Amino acid sequence: MGETALLDDGRSDPVGEAATAVGFDLRRNGGIGAGLEAKRRELLQLGPRLAQVVEPSGKSLVEEAGRLLDRQVCKIAVIGQIKSGKSSFINACVQMPNLLPTDVTPWTTAVTNLHFVQRSQEDPAAVFHFFNEDEWQRLAEGGGLLRELTERLVPGFEPELLRQQINSLRHRAATRLGPQLQELMGQCHSYDELSDSVLLRYVCSGELSPNSQDAQSDIGRYSDITRAADVHCPKGPFAFPSTIIDTPGTNDPFLLRDEITRSSLESADLYIVVLTARQPLSDADVALLRILRGLHKERFVVFINRIDDLADISQDQREVREFVEERIAREFPDSNIPVITGS
Repeated sequence: MGETALLDDGRSDPVGEAATAVGFDLRRNGGIGAGLEAKRRELLQLGPRLAQVVEPSGKSLVEEAGRLLDRQVCKIAVIGQIKSGKSSFINACVQMPNLLPTDVTPWTTAVTNLHFVQRSQEDPAAVFHFFNEDEWQRLAEGGGLLRELTERLVPGFEPELLRQQINSLRHRAATRLGPQLQELMGQCHSYDELSDSVLLRYVCSGELSPNSQDAQSDIGRYSDITRAADVHCPKGPFAFPSTIIDTPGTNDPFLLRDEITRSSLESADLYIVVLTARQPLSDADVALLRILRGLHKERFVVFINRIDDLADISQDQREVREFVEERIAREFPDSNIPVITGS
């Protein structure tokens, strides 16, 4: 089945299992979260009626609750080591096989937010946000609980090397963009329509070409300074407003991608940790799970990807899953983390 995650022939449906594990209602006709969305809409309709009958002092509370409910979004971060198949998994999960490029390496430093059931008439199809100097500096210097956990738990993390790599990225951006660099810092580019070529321009590192007129040089032109991409997807399996967060990846020799991934961990409601069947739950994966626990993030699912790489899928898949479950039980004896296998 290649990279298809939703199966109709009676075999395991890892996306459906993951959705069930975190409390989502996956319905073929209604979409993920259809039941929850129905309740949300019902409450939004009842809000104005309730505001008319409560005491005047309670009216503002009801109205504020309605505004919060109207803005409610489920944020799901897909995290894991580089080249573990995160983007392929997302494409399969959202039922849009060609949404994110999967055959271009290295991937970018940007965090890509895929928004479903959220676009208003005023919203562009995509917005690409650029770093400013202060944001680069904060990444280099770190601080707070996240940096403390990183220095304590991540093997091979070297703050000085991270600073050197950020300076190298600045130099490459200056070479690629020339005088335009300073004009772009802290700004953003918006598009009313999104195409593959536009996405590759901002979220694919590409190759640095000395000839700016080279057709290939447009790939990754702005990737060095792109901090985040916000993309509104017109389709997808979600009924409840949801955002899928694609992160650069961990255990990357380019420490900046590691650091950006970790800095995005605090923004999600749920995490899907993608492992590979041939290297399940390495020390780097365990460090990532420990950081999540250190940040008091308890809602996550482990997805063991690429089981079709195994020689005997039936037998080897069971052994790999048991190995992961046993190590998780040793590392986090008080946890109940669902482990899903698929490809």
